[in-house]
Amino acid sequence: MSASEASTVTVSARHFDGRSARAHRVCLRFSATGVVVESEAGEWRLPAGEFSVSEVLGATPRSLTLADGQSFEVSDVAALARGLRLLGRREAAVTRWQQSWRGVGAALAATVLLVLVAYQWGLPALSRGLAAAAPAAVSEHLAQQTLAFLDRGMTRPSRLPEARQAALRAKAQQWFPPAAGGPAWQLQFRASALGPNALALPNGEIVLFDALVELAEGDEQVLAVVAHELGHVAARHGLRQLIQSSLVGFIAGAYLGDLSSLVSGLAAALLEAGYSRDFEREADAYAVARLRALGQPPQLLAGMLQRLEAAHAAAAGEAAEEAASDRQTGWGGLASHPETAERIARILADR
Repeated sequence: MSASEASTVTVSARHFDGRSARAHRVCLRFSATGVVVESEAGEWRLPAGEFSVSEVLGATPRSLTLADGQSFEVSDVAALARGLRLLGRREAAVTRWQQSWRGVGAALAATVLLVLVAYQWGLPALSRGLAAAAPAAVSEHLAQQTLAFLDRGMTRPSRLPEARQAALRAKAQQWFPPAAGGPAWQLQFRASALGPNALALPNGEIVLFDALVELAEGDEQVLAVVAHELGHVAARHGLRQLIQSSLVGFIAGAYLGDLSSLVSGLAAALLEAGYSRDFEREADAYAVARLRALGQPPQLLAGMLQRLEAAHAAAAGEAAEEAASDRQTGWGGLASHPETAERIARILADR
């Protein structure tokens, strides 16, 4: 390369005069003093500081645009970059990063890290704050909608005798009186083909399925389950999980451009989302603390978990092996609980 070639860079371009869509073939000759436009009509100078340059976007042609609307479209972006360097024009930092694999990799890694941090800590913190600030009417409305959804097909009126239900309510009130500083709550009973199960609604209603009551070795084990569900109520896990799921759905919907199903799916999301493993551990710890405060052994909860696991394994029948590989449930299919064995070990270790 000669000294003359090193001091100039010439690139082909398409010139648009700003008044019509017709393109004119020209050449742009870059030097340290400016840009000369070479066209069929002659040459004219393009002062270095009187045009803007579009950002780099892969191999997409870049444009040089003048204040009066004229523009030059350049396909050889590498030659254009050399010409701009001759002019002493540095690309913006973002543009330089886009042209660097290291810059792109660092930006991608930073984005992934930011998303992970937001999901791991930011989203739970935000949902905790929003759940705490939510009016009681919101929790009541969501709970009633959820219960109505259950009663439309998943549950039926309880088969337990009224006297049996009343006795359990009375014992639960004796063990966990709301006036003792715990959350307000009340027991509901339902029959369901889902088997032994229980769930806590955002307004404090705790739904016990008949099969769970029948499975328990005694009322104390039923009350241990109530203590666990009270942990969900006290920490507002249901509302927090709903908020988290909704926020994730909103962000995904905004990114994908589809928000149509967000609002209509709120009630179903409460059921489908399931409690996180952390929520289950928190509820277990809450239950153990409440049981211990009553002088009751945590083994009540651990024993109920063992009975539930055995019941679910038996119900799986021929699919028991598959069920064992996916044995994550505590009360049943409505929740995504940690491994039951892990929970039992944690409960028994918390002496």
